[in-house]
Amino acid sequence: MADFELDFRHLRCVILVAEYGSFRRAAEFTNIPQSTISRRVCALENRLGFALFDRTRRGAVLTNLGKKFVDEAPRGAEQLRQVVDALRRSRGAAGETLRLGTACFSGASFLTNVLHHFRHEMPGAEIAIDERSSEETIAAVVSGSTDVAFVAGSPDVPGCHTMRLWTESLLVALGSRHPRAARDSISVEELKSETFILNSTGAGSDIHDFLIRRLSEPGFRPRIIRNNAGCASVLSLITAGYGITLVGNAALAMVHPDFTVIPLSNPGETFDFSAVWKVDRSNPALRRLLEICAQISNHTNSVPTTPRR
Repeated sequence: MADFELDFRHLRCVILVAEYGSFRRAAEFTNIPQSTISRRVCALENRLGFALFDRTRRGAVLTNLGKKFVDEAPRGAEQLRQVVDALRRSRGAAGETLRLGTACFSGASFLTNVLHHFRHEMPGAEIAIDERSSEETIAAVVSGSTDVAFVAGSPDVPGCHTMRLWTESLLVALGSRHPRAARDSISVEELKSETFILNSTGAGSDIHDFLIRRLSEPGFRPRIIRNNAGCASVLSLITAGYGITLVGNAALAMVHPDFTVIPLSNPGETFDFSAVWKVDRSNPALRRLLEICAQISNHTNSVPTTPRR
């Protein structure tokens, strides 16, 4: 369905559900299969970018925007373009925002690609990004303060869907004057004597756990300094010679004369990243964002990704 070409069958299903107060009762009184009514209403909500109904066990109740739509839309097909534009502006004025939590490497190209497509398809939706550790980001999803989390690994969270999206190889970022800066590759084991500088947010906790797991041995633990600072501050410390860090392959796009990025020679040193969201989260904008994630993931990965509970 092209933009604003809203099929009257979809509009009729919305009006029927509003009149009868539930998808089931609308289906019983019209002999239209309930699955058809639900599919058409969801399709219209996805196109509009906002929910028309609040679904409960007792039935379906129009949202505030849904009431406005049902009041305005039947006036005529020629007015539908104006109605949708007005409601999208109303949505923005109400301050509704899709909240993303991320514990990914800074500048992850996958997320940049997703947000570019989402912005093009749903220009009226606002995005807010909160960068935390994987544990904190998942906790925010469970509590409902975040709509979807992008985290390392493929966590099994009760009451949530998880969808693996992309994989990044681990690279070493070090100052251009570092003795190993001219190397083509380097193994994790060769880094035991180094000082690692990591963020306290984002993927810092996941990298910390990786280093402890790979380099610790009886009587030895790697020297790791955690900073409550952004990626730019960490890179400033690295270029000044205070230590090194690990980054994802998205960092290859970063060009800076004072630091260099070297691949790890160890095979299979990669991080998988996944999206995590609550099963009962009903938000058309979120659904469209996840659809874009799946499309881009299936295009870039050889193994298809599917949500799991």
